[in-house]
Amino acid sequence: MRHRVIFYSVSLLMLFSVTANGEVKPESLQTARVGETAPAIVLDQILQAPKGTHTDWASLRGKVVVLEFWSTGCAPCLQWSPFVNKLEEAFEKKPVVFISITDEDEATVRRCLKKFPIHGWIGIDRDRSIHDAYGIYSLPTMALVGKDGTLLGWTSPSVLTGHPEMLEAALAGKIPEHMSMTPKKKSPYIDLFHDVDAIAVGEKLSSKKKLPLCSILIRESEEGEKRPNNGLADQRNSFIESVTMLKALASAYDTTTPYIVSESPLPENPKYDVLFRWNKRRMSIGNRLLQEALQATFGLKVRREKRMMDVYVLGYPTGNKPIWEPSLPSMAYDRETGLTAPTKEILERKKAGENYFESSSSMSNLTLNLSYVVDKPVVDETNIEGYFHFYFPWDRDHDDTQVIIKAQRDKYGLTLSLAKREIEVLAVYQADDNEQ
Repeated sequence: MRHRVIFYSVSLLMLFSVTANGEVKPESLQTARVGETAPAIVLDQILQAPKGTHTDWASLRGKVVVLEFWSTGCAPCLQWSPFVNKLEEAFEKKPVVFISITDEDEATVRRCLKKFPIHGWIGIDRDRSIHDAYGIYSLPTMALVGKDGTLLGWTSPSVLTGHPEMLEAALAGKIPEHMSMTPKKKSPYIDLFHDVDAIAVGEKLSSKKKLPLCSILIRESEEGEKRPNNGLADQRNSFIESVTMLKALASAYDTTTPYIVSESPLPENPKYDVLFRWNKRRMSIGNRLLQEALQATFGLKVRREKRMMDVYVLGYPTGNKPIWEPSLPSMAYDRETGLTAPTKEILERKKAGENYFESSSSMSNLTLNLSYVVDKPVVDETNIEGYFHFYFPWDRDHDDTQVIIKAQRDKYGLTLSLAKREIEVLAVYQADDNEQ
């Protein structure tokens, strides 16, 4: 008789909740709607602005305002900042104001600015009331406000820096092309979070007035359900996955699956949903809580260890200075599909269904992306600093590792060679009965 082994025969639900009064949004911050007066910019602090600066629409009247929502932990935000800085420089003699808004504290922001300068004003929105008013669920996101304080729409750094004529149109009192009339949609799981939170506080599912300060949900996925992509679903710290146990661990521990070593194979099925809400101001503690919840739920012990492993080494000829495209240059953008590409030709090929490997990142992040596609750890030994844009045709379902190796060598002069290196891995063990 054939048996299929699964860890749990029923849906798993692990829920931690701490209830408190919900955050109170200032009444002056109405929901953002295109064509109406934009929600007020009520900041806790404003950095890098002239003394006595006010951000009410009366004070900003006659100026086009670019609101960029970002965070110090958002890699695309930091990669785009040099291009946004250049755009600001191009418009510095015109009535355009750039305000970069984050919900982090001043000390965290200032540490980041030392390494990744932002030229515009920095707004601190600790209670996220401005984020909420503008419907911000994804970073980086930009909102554009006209000279009369009217919301013109939403966009992104990739689109705005690639189409500076959008600001010229706004200065002329026109609605720019390439604008979105709504912010990026929230994940369908956000409503599920409200339901989970409502259960936690003993209210009806329709009640969405109060939210727990902490909630973790781990359950088996429903077969046939459509799932969003892996990763952070929104910037309210709701962490969402519909994945294997291995990928859930990789996400919780901020690594990729080739860096996970298990004493016995982790099952491919069932798939799991992992939903996580936590106070973003203390995310390091929240991440540890999520990690402990996964270990307790699946009966695992997880720790970081140094091990000698088979890896690919990423190299570059000594003494040669790479002439590569800087990270995230102006991109071709298709408004209907949301696809971006480095050129219009490649954009059309992507729309036609062609797949590409793309990485706009530092070399260390490139090695993580490459580890995912070659299914082995990749060690960076290039000694190259900076952010660059790498792209070439690649189909995960049909192309093997040799395609990646050849593309790296032919297009970028990079070598990928097999070797042994001592690296840090995530070691996974079965917990014994006492530890469970």
